[in-house]
Amino acid sequence: MRNNSIFFVALAAVVGLGACDDGGGTDQQVTLQPEAGIRDAFVETDGGRPDARPDTGAGGEGGMGGVGGMGGEGGQGGAGGGIRMLATCDDICAVYADCGVEAATFPGGAAECRARCAEAQASDRFNDYLTCMQITRCEDLARCAIPERPLPACADVCTALAACDPAPRLPAGLPGIAACADACADGSLARVVSSCGADAVDGQCDAAGFDACVLQARGGACALECTTRAGCDPAVDATTCTLECLAAVAPEDPIAARRVDQARACVRNAADCDELAACDARRQRPIVGEHTIEELCAANAVCGFLSVEGCADVAAELLPRLADGAIDCFTEHFTDQCGEAPYACFDPAPAPEGGCEEHCLVSDLCGLLPDDQSEFDCLEICQGALASGDPTAIDPYLPFFECAFLGTCDDISSCQLDADFQASCQAMCTAQIECGSPGAAECFDECLARPATRRMKAERACIAVADGCENVNLCLAPSPPDCAALCEPLDDCRLTDRRCPISCDDADFADPAGFLPLLSCVNSTARCGDRGVCVGGDTGGGDLCLAWCQARVGCAQNPAQTMTECVLECGRGEVGGQRGLVLASAAECLLAIGAGGACPDLRACIDDADFHGFCPAYCADLARCRLEDDVVACEAACRGAEDDAGFFAEAACALNAERRGESCEAIATCVGAELPPIPRGCRQVCEAEARCDDGVDAFLCGLDCDPAREGLDIEAGCAHFAPCDQLGRCADPPLEVPRGCAAACGVIAGCGGLVGPDGTFEDFDHCTAECAGASILLGAGFPARLQACAEDAACDADEVIACFMVPEDVCEAGQEAVTACGLDQSPIPGFPPLVADYLGDCQRLQMQDPAAALAQVQCLEAAAQRAAGGDPLACFDAFACGVGGF
Repeated sequence: MRNNSIFFVALAAVVGLGACDDGGGTDQQVTLQPEAGIRDAFVETDGGRPDARPDTGAGGEGGMGGVGGMGGEGGQGGAGGGIRMLATCDDICAVYADCGVEAATFPGGAAECRARCAEAQASDRFNDYLTCMQITRCEDLARCAIPERPLPACADVCTALAACDPAPRLPAGLPGIAACADACADGSLARVVSSCGADAVDGQCDAAGFDACVLQARGGACALECTTRAGCDPAVDATTCTLECLAAVAPEDPIAARRVDQARACVRNAADCDELAACDARRQRPIVGEHTIEELCAANAVCGFLSVEGCADVAAELLPRLADGAIDCFTEHFTDQCGEAPYACFDPAPAPEGGCEEHCLVSDLCGLLPDDQSEFDCLEICQGALASGDPTAIDPYLPFFECAFLGTCDDISSCQLDADFQASCQAMCTAQIECGSPGAAECFDECLARPATRRMKAERACIAVADGCENVNLCLAPSPPDCAALCEPLDDCRLTDRRCPISCDDADFADPAGFLPLLSCVNSTARCGDRGVCVGGDTGGGDLCLAWCQARVGCAQNPAQTMTECVLECGRGEVGGQRGLVLASAAECLLAIGAGGACPDLRACIDDADFHGFCPAYCADLARCRLEDDVVACEAACRGAEDDAGFFAEAACALNAERRGESCEAIATCVGAELPPIPRGCRQVCEAEARCDDGVDAFLCGLDCDPAREGLDIEAGCAHFAPCDQLGRCADPPLEVPRGCAAACGVIAGCGGLVGPDGTFEDFDHCTAECAGASILLGAGFPARLQACAEDAACDADEVIACFMVPEDVCEAGQEAVTACGLDQSPIPGFPPLVADYLGDCQRLQMQDPAAALAQVQCLEAAAQRAAGGDPLACFDAFACGVGGF
């Protein structure tokens, strides 16, 4: 016995069974032999005291196991203090059943128990097991581990396998194994052969079961993959598949090796046969739509826009690059609109999930990144571009994302060479030149000037697939609108960003009829609040100019202007002299009819207008602006004016200024009134209030302002840069300039030209007051950050001014994301947080590069959202956003 306890040695002898099989059933008899007399010493009564040997014998009343005999009342493993007398495997298995643990121990029930017991008798640990079963209580039976059958010798298994099949497939087919004897020379493999071939030694030939057992132990990922494939395809033999997989040599190309690993991982993780089939498909976006490529090409066969013979190949290559539904768009277009370019169908697909990760990884593996850029640097820049939402930043990556999922480094390298805008622009312009397209000479410069617009992307994509010069020329997109005329006034009001030219072009391309009303609305007012209404979708503020221009240009046979030129002239208040007064007098009529009215009616509004109908409004404006005391006399003088070009010019100018919501200063300038000087501090405060409240006239506010009030210059510096929602913080300024502002302004003054009568700041005190005002908004650390920012600006006036700009809740949003990811907490007590001063870092970045700060915040928010959705690794992506110095 292996147990060193003297007690268990004695007990094993006491409980040994030497009886013979009684012939009742098929159970086998256990063969432990006891020593005479020892058993009696350990038999106890139910009370736990040693008792005399009972006369009734084993199993009788008062005998071993208590009343009722073996297995009877009091006989289950010490329930009453007794020892179970177990003679056969049936006896042993009955204990599991009586204790209620048979199902948990042997899922196959009593039959499995008897079979396991019969095999276990060959083990030298069986006596230990038997002893355990005799003395252990029911609740502890799990401690009695049934021994495993001793494994047969590997050589015996080889002999048995050969007897079953003269040419067994395994183990000889495993890598490096030529014959079964070779497997026996490998210690770990020999044990696998012995374990899997035990039934063969017993004469049970099951070659498939042996192969499956060996491959489960030695096949690794290959066996998992092939088992999955065989389960979905009866034609796949799991053994052959696994052996071929094991024998395969890993590709030398790192991307090819990666694709093999990705494919195997996909197969192993496939939940069903449909997912398995998807693993084997080419990795590209699926073509989503109700129509098929066959239906698309049938329509194209009539239309002839794509190559008729190569239609299916062109479509299969093109459609995955486009947004869902493109196949339906092309099919319907080729059915009904052959004479028009299918621009709307060329809407590009969104950036694929994981595009940045795959692009940067494969580019690094293939040595295609710039020399000074790591995979991590690439990922940070790429994710920042996607987070910015800026098409100009995103679009250059889209072709690289397509390249990133190709199969080898050579494929990816070739693809990337063709993925830049220059290559696609060159291909487009070459086609135009060959077809003699109008404007082909300017094609390349125009393409590079606005490559990220939908218009240009659609034109490039359209020409790339158009078959024949007729279709190439059909693809020439309409000229873009004057987006600068729309974006500049919006930019003045901080209602847009540097993406405005692209957004404007895209909006016009999608809906050409919507551009002119928006352009008219935005330019017909000087008030930022009104411009915000225009951008919000209510363009009614531009209706007067639209109607005026429709009457003068749209209804004219040979107009001297385009509609855009007319709308800008009207909206900007440049319709002067008598024409301007006619516009003011006809305004009510034109608005009543609207730009969509009949031309005769619109023309009648102008022709029949009361020329002096503008007088009441004109004089009321002068009175409101404190430029006229007697309105009645003013109206009389106005109506009596005849052929007075000077008066007409002044009146038209004043009426235009009023219509556009300009300040009384502009109206005073129009009529030549002498303007009182308004101190700089009052001017800045009032301009800020007027910017944030359309009910405030900056000029009248300035007249009422007290230039001597304490802290005015610092309040003005604050108001100058404050977003409207923070303007109230400027109302109670400190009376002293913070330390550090003098040093910062010293750097600015050292540039030359920035501080002085004609500079950005009138004098040194003006600069320090601006610094002090911005500090109200940006905190006590602002002067030091301003100094560093000014040094980095290298005396560029625009960049110096940008150093003062206040982030509008951008950094606060980033701080929320940092907090959500726990990056503001230290992972180790006593150490600083991972991101110690995010707000300060963000605000400095905002001053230096607002676009980069916005991209960083959007990147952080995306990571925090993924983390909130359950992605445990999302917050690690936050470091790729460029925070905390990582």
